[in-house]
Amino acid sequence: MESSKKSVGNGSAEDVHQLSLQSESNSCDNTYGSYRSSTRTSISSYDFTPSETPRESSPRLQRKSGLRSAQVMQLSDDSTTWRATPKRSKRSTRKQQIQNSTAKIHAFLMKGKAPEFRFRIVVALILMAIVIIILSTRYFYNRNLIVVAIKDRIFFIKTQRQLDLLDSEGRDLLHIEFGLNIPPDIPPINCKSIEKNTRICLDWKYRAHLSFQYKHYPKSITCYDIKWKSYEKYAILKDCFDLSTSFWYGMGDVNGLKWPLNDMSISDSPFVTSHLTDTTTPFGSLIGRHWFSSKGITISVGLNVPLFVSLNSTEDPNKLCLISKKQFPYYVLNKNDIYAQLEYTICSAPSLPDLQNHLIDSSPKAENKTETNSTSTASSDPEEYIFLERLIWATDSNVLANFTHQSLQAYVDRIMSYGFEPGVVLLDSRWENIIGDFKMNKTSFNNPSVLINILHNKGFKILLTITPNIDLHSNTLSNARLNHRLLRDVRLNVPLLTRCGNQYEYICGLINLTNPVNREWFRNRLVDELITGLSVDGFLFVGGQSSLMPRHINVDKTINPDNYLNLLKRVAINTSDLIGTTSSVDSKELKGFVKVLPRSSSWNTLRGIIPTVLSLGLMGYPLVNSGSVGGIRVHNETTYSKELYIRWLQVAAFLPVIQFGEPDNDLEIIKVAKKLLKLREDLILPAMKTCLREYHRNGSPIIRPMWWTQPHERDAFIIDNQFSIGNDIIVAPVVEEGQKERDIFLPNGWWKDEIQVQVIRGGKWMRKYQVPIDKVAYFIRTEPSPAV
Repeated sequence: MESSKKSVGNGSAEDVHQLSLQSESNSCDNTYGSYRSSTRTSISSYDFTPSETPRESSPRLQRKSGLRSAQVMQLSDDSTTWRATPKRSKRSTRKQQIQNSTAKIHAFLMKGKAPEFRFRIVVALILMAIVIIILSTRYFYNRNLIVVAIKDRIFFIKTQRQLDLLDSEGRDLLHIEFGLNIPPDIPPINCKSIEKNTRICLDWKYRAHLSFQYKHYPKSITCYDIKWKSYEKYAILKDCFDLSTSFWYGMGDVNGLKWPLNDMSISDSPFVTSHLTDTTTPFGSLIGRHWFSSKGITISVGLNVPLFVSLNSTEDPNKLCLISKKQFPYYVLNKNDIYAQLEYTICSAPSLPDLQNHLIDSSPKAENKTETNSTSTASSDPEEYIFLERLIWATDSNVLANFTHQSLQAYVDRIMSYGFEPGVVLLDSRWENIIGDFKMNKTSFNNPSVLINILHNKGFKILLTITPNIDLHSNTLSNARLNHRLLRDVRLNVPLLTRCGNQYEYICGLINLTNPVNREWFRNRLVDELITGLSVDGFLFVGGQSSLMPRHINVDKTINPDNYLNLLKRVAINTSDLIGTTSSVDSKELKGFVKVLPRSSSWNTLRGIIPTVLSLGLMGYPLVNSGSVGGIRVHNETTYSKELYIRWLQVAAFLPVIQFGEPDNDLEIIKVAKKLLKLREDLILPAMKTCLREYHRNGSPIIRPMWWTQPHERDAFIIDNQFSIGNDIIVAPVVEEGQKERDIFLPNGWWKDEIQVQVIRGGKWMRKYQVPIDKVAYFIRTEPSPAV
């Protein structure tokens, strides 16, 4: 043994290596730790430390040598010796883990006997109980809110300033974001205890007040009244509605109108009438403060609101925003008018036709027409039918550049020589010697009474263009000024001036129709001097748009300049049954037709006719005059494009009111026109008369969108180049240049194809349907109309 020790003490590292191999091969019980313990002094001279595992135990060497050791070299607890231990199996390892866990649990339980630990446990349990109570309370509160929301069809989130209207099954119909101009860090105060009849009442201190009420109507119609009042001077109130979940329509005649409105964009603009027809102003002269959603929602705003509108604007994409602010063109009359208000009504119904009918039926009645002794009789079917049955023949400078007795009589003679039936001759403002005198131009018409008699004898009716203006050179002006007939500046006490005439080339005063005495004076002059004295049959009232109002006008002590149009309407409906107007903001009690402002002769204008007529129909205007066939020629053009004129004529033949200028002396055009007018007389007019009676009964328009009978068909909501007359005639004209085919959508049911002369089943698209230049596609229902 000593010799062995000596050899190790004096040997090399190879001896140590040999000793290790010997230990492994013989599986001896002597470990390397015990060996080093017996030779601690002699081995210390080698480059070998206790923390290093011998190289023979590394897996790499074992793999190289092909040996699989059943032992593992481990450092003993004193960190000075190595000892060999057998590998543990997975079972023994799992057993050891269980033992360790059991020991920890035991230690934790033993620790729990300490008072401090018990106190912590009790506190933790109390906190958990509080959290559970809070979460349970919140759950049942929200559940109760949902139940109330479904019952009232509203879901109101006060903190986020959001309100959702729901249907009977709790599904979203409309998402509203309200109070957007109130700083978000100002919390509202619930004031429902003060206004007990209000469903929702919120007050933002020193900022604004909101009240919300609702009422249920028959046919499952529910209406919600939202009223805002500002406490802050010149503040802005703004509510926005999400457009992304439905299709929207409305507003009437809008420049560049898209059908639906989702496809167009309008920046923050005052919602008032304009005499302009370009894109410098978004709104035309025939508008309505109503919006319709394909989900059965309508939004209506009163004329007392200083309304601005944005639609799909850069600031608010996919939103319709109603904005109230006291800025031009709305008037601030005194210090109490600097506070804005925003009031609107939202109604929901199962279908849009029900909503539109409710909107017309629930409109406030017009002011009592008995304020004057009208000479006109009550509106009757025969009088209203005149505009359906007869063509209106325009005489503007686009038709008659030389406007004289001789040229007018020759114009009428040519109309009759073409084989057209006598219609209604519309004399433009050039008939008057000076605007406001109500005297026919003696230079052009040396014997007006004779001319009127000639036209009547030929079977024509005569309408005169009338404006509520008086030219500065008129003999009537001095009398009007002395008797305070004109609108005046309230500070300077001088008449307010504006422009008038066909091209707005004259300077005129504006009759003060806010005074009932002046309305009576104006009406009496129309009746006595023109209806009775000149024997004309009626009038077309033009002018009065907000854009033509003097800047400092005071209209009946209201802030909206468009209220002047309602005052003009009171005069108009008491003069004659044969009347028309080019400007309106409210369709209630309006007789006769409405006429859109002249448009240029172009394919783009033609494409816009159908959406405009559909939109005005929703606003409650049944008899729409879309302007002269062919439009207004521009750039000194002397003739129309034949294709454009024929396609335009094919659209107009199926609309309620047709207005012609003299067609070019083209036999093909005249032949197409006479053929279409014969079709109109035999087939279209009976249907239109039925629809007109239906309009007076429930407000349904004559010209209806494709979704009117297909409220659940998505494609029907985006079709802007088809329409139906009532529910039984579908019209699909060509409105694109050079096209002789088009896609046509037919509603459910069975239809007779009048081009191919066959009965086909609807509820589908007809792709690439052939429509020659002398044809227009229309289909007649061959079965009873569906209930709408």
